[in-house]
Order: sequence, then structure tokens, then C-alpha cells
Amino acid sequence: PNPTNQAQGIFCWSDYYALHYMIGAWSQAEIIRFVFYSSKKMQTGIFGHLRYNMFLVMYPTGVLSEFLCVRDASSAVAQMVSTDRPYNLIMPNSVNFEFRYEWWFWLMLFVYAPGFPLLYTYMLA
Repeated sequence: PNPTNQAQGIFCWSDYYALHYMIGAWSQAEIIRFVFYSSKKMQTGIFGHLRYNMFLVMYPTGVLSEFLCVRDASSAVAQMVSTDRPYNLIMPNSVNFEFRYEWWFWLMLFVYAPGFPLLYTYMLA
């Protein structure tokens, strides 16, 4: 997706379908959680069942959409002119160290990926 609207030069979030899925997954989980905790009567009915079983679908959906959002954000940052990229520290410089913001996105995915199966199986137990 194109990170900016070409005519106006502004961020166009509707181009990122993964963001819609992520917000949808979070919203559905929060609605169920809030209704569950708002009333004692709701805790034994359908909301009690949904509260403890919707994670089977919502957690993988949320994680996949978060991965896709990171991919989209990384490509959007990579398309920027190197001097306009946020948080970049390009060599040569006084500390003799290089940091590229788009690399940080990928590092976070590699840290996050092993945690997903661990947390998911913990929730199944």
C-alpha cells in the first residue's frame, strides 16, 4: 500500500487492510470482556462462554494483523528519503554506530514470534 495520499501528501490509513483487522480483533475482544465484567448475570451465560473461548480465533487474528501492520510500517519507513526517516542514525557520526528504524520493526517481529505459541498454548491449558 501507498503510505501517503499522493495528492495531499498525508497518511492514508484506509490503504492498510491489516490495520482494520487488528482494530476489529481488539474491539471484539474488548466488547466481550467489558460486557462479561459489567454484570454477574452475564458471566454464566453466552458471554461467559465467549470470554474464555473467543481467544481461539481472536488471538491468532490479532497477532497476524499486527505482523502485517509491522510489515506495512516497515515498508512505509523504507520508502522515505533517508534523511526524513524517523529515529535513524546513519554512519558516519560521532558515536560510530548506525541504527535504522525499519530494522527495529523486523527485530521486534523476531522477538514477538517465539512468544506467540508459548502464550497461546498457555491460554489453552
